[in-house]
Amino acid sequence: MSKKNIIIFVTKHIGEVDNCLPIINKIKKNYNIVIIFNNKHIYNSLREDKILFNLCKKFSKDIFYIPKFNNFFFKFLVFLLKKLIVFNNTSIFKKLLRQSNNFDKIFKKKNLKKQNTKALFISFSSQHGLAYDIREYDKKIPIFRFQEFTHFSINPFNLKKNCYLKRTFPGYENLPYDYYLFSNNDDAYQYLGKVVDKIRKKIIYTGYPKFENKWIKNLIVKRNKKNSIFKILVSTRGYGVEFNQNSFEYIIRSILNSIIDLNLKNIKIYFKPHPHLVEYKLLKKIIDNYNLNIEITMMSSLQLLENTDVHIDMKTSLIFESAILKKKRVQFFLKKDMTEKVHQFPFDAKKKEFLSPTEYHKVAENISNYKEIKDFIYINYKKFKKKSISTEKYSTSIKRKLAKKKFEQKLNQILNENKKS
Repeated sequence: MSKKNIIIFVTKHIGEVDNCLPIINKIKKNYNIVIIFNNKHIYNSLREDKILFNLCKKFSKDIFYIPKFNNFFFKFLVFLLKKLIVFNNTSIFKKLLRQSNNFDKIFKKKNLKKQNTKALFISFSSQHGLAYDIREYDKKIPIFRFQEFTHFSINPFNLKKNCYLKRTFPGYENLPYDYYLFSNNDDAYQYLGKVVDKIRKKIIYTGYPKFENKWIKNLIVKRNKKNSIFKILVSTRGYGVEFNQNSFEYIIRSILNSIIDLNLKNIKIYFKPHPHLVEYKLLKKIIDNYNLNIEITMMSSLQLLENTDVHIDMKTSLIFESAILKKKRVQFFLKKDMTEKVHQFPFDAKKKEFLSPTEYHKVAENISNYKEIKDFIYINYKKFKKKSISTEKYSTSIKRKLAKKKFEQKLNQILNENKKS
């Protein structure tokens, strides 16, 4: 008897693969894993990350992307309706989403049968039509909504003393789902708000399986420590939402100018763009004007951290992976951009300033100007030359968050209940 299929549907970026695979790893032996990408661009970005791609191939023989849908008017109509939350649960919206891709044709072409589907795993915010299509086909097939990225959320209903957080909730619970997979209670409240209290039985807490030592070993090849080159990793994010283009350019130029002004030798800078690649063209344009040893890379995040000596982050989830590996790290985010418009920045009434999530959780220090980044690079460069650069520990609160959670029994129980007669 052939195994049933568990479908992992990747709709936005390969960070979804990075977060979902460690969860699936706990239950994969009983099922055939199918990994489907929403478009060729995301699929190709996975192929560029050779370590993660090879790991996916160990999980699944069925890895493919959905061909581009060419009807521009139809795509534009779906896009508009997605923006109008009021339409999200209407029959018209569901029908349009289902028809935006011919899933029956795609499944047939890949020799996959819908009736052989055991479960669908899709990110918690995805409005893609496949979830509606599966729900329409068979309501007994469970839809699991997982987190598309890893970070330590700020629970707006359980803040530290003197802090408050203005927060709006986008209504993800209106999307088709059976269960949510959140790392912890803070993540659930961060994205669903008070709805959590109503659907608590539908939430499964997974902890952070991607940070368990057994899993990390799948993604890291140990580097040769005998190295004379000081390596800096800069993880960037796209401008336009949390900060503007001027802020982005200031941060990148401050990092590169500080290296030039300090006249440091034997340095290599790796830039890791956000998976959405919004900032890629501007980043390349800036660094092309510098005569430095620079590489833009899509290498696996954990492997990059293993290969480098210090990490400079522009408010991405990579800072948390950096903390797990105890790297020397700092977040570079301008104070002027920390406002209530950016929903994850709590306000500290005592200090009379906004805090970044990394400061709030004591994951990393935040710096916001040229002098501070110059000092950070210089101090750690000198330590590297003296071979005295050391690991940087994380707070006890992070240790508590990293406590393992036994969720696989619950997942297996749900999947076993779905056995068809």
